[in-house]
Amino acid sequence: QKTAYEINDRDWSSDVCSSDLNNNSGHIKCYKTGQFYLLPTFLINGLFTMLLEVLAIFAYFAAAVSAIMSRKTTKVSIWCLLFAGLAMLFQATALSRTIASDQGLAIGLGHTSSLVSLTICLLALISHIRRPINLLLIMLFPICILTVLMSLLLDSPISDFVSMGIFIHIIVSILAYSLMGLAVLQALILAWQNHRLKHPELSPSSLKLPPLQTIEKLLFSTVMTGQILLTASIISGAIYIEDLFAQHLAHKTILSIVSWVVFAILLWGRFARGWRGNTAVKWVLWGFCVLMVAFFGSKFVLEVVFPPSAS
Repeated sequence: QKTAYEINDRDWSSDVCSSDLNNNSGHIKCYKTGQFYLLPTFLINGLFTMLLEVLAIFAYFAAAVSAIMSRKTTKVSIWCLLFAGLAMLFQATALSRTIASDQGLAIGLGHTSSLVSLTICLLALISHIRRPINLLLIMLFPICILTVLMSLLLDSPISDFVSMGIFIHIIVSILAYSLMGLAVLQALILAWQNHRLKHPELSPSSLKLPPLQTIEKLLFSTVMTGQILLTASIISGAIYIEDLFAQHLAHKTILSIVSWVVFAILLWGRFARGWRGNTAVKWVLWGFCVLMVAFFGSKFVLEVVFPPSAS
């Protein structure tokens, strides 16, 4: 009895390529007129993943164009949501095929950046449905395109599989960083709004934005949620990471704590002193810069400046 993979010319008029079930050669057989050609499966998988990432880039570009075209309204653009949803689907599928493998986890700079941008985009779209801010999406989609390109071009070293506790720590850390990244975009919009109010003659704009108080309230809600997750990330890291110095994580822990202190001061200043406007923007930017160095600093140095192949 023939399997689904044993199809000859009488059954199909063109080449049929499929995984060979009868051996473990890791190749794909293409049957045609009694002949077959061997193609490595990693090549097929790599090309398919590359195609997904290219499709994600084009979909993000289309979403950005849709957001720009709807910049004069505060309504949700259906086309923007559709293209962004497709882009996120392509990006998530590509990441699921590259991050986890039989050898371990590939969580290098490119894949981690792409995963963070995907999370930020998901959070931004959820927020966009409730409070449409097209400028936020216009700023975000190019960043997503850049991180997908990084995932496409940068090699990610493969590390050993981690325990469930470390896995939870990684997920919480990515959520915390993503929320703080979203807060940075909101802070930049807040700063631009303040500039427009103080200098209306210098910064004419056709962008339709929510009131300043709405953006400010949204910013502090995002920072507070991110601070809770950042606290959970630091605590889970202290519990599940066995040796900070042996795993080269001491600087990440120290900088994450410094960032936590910065955001804690910001929240204290908000509720105790009524901080707002550019003061809040500065503290958000300072805290995120420290967190970005903690999150990506060592990955950039070890994978881009001094890659393993250079040694």
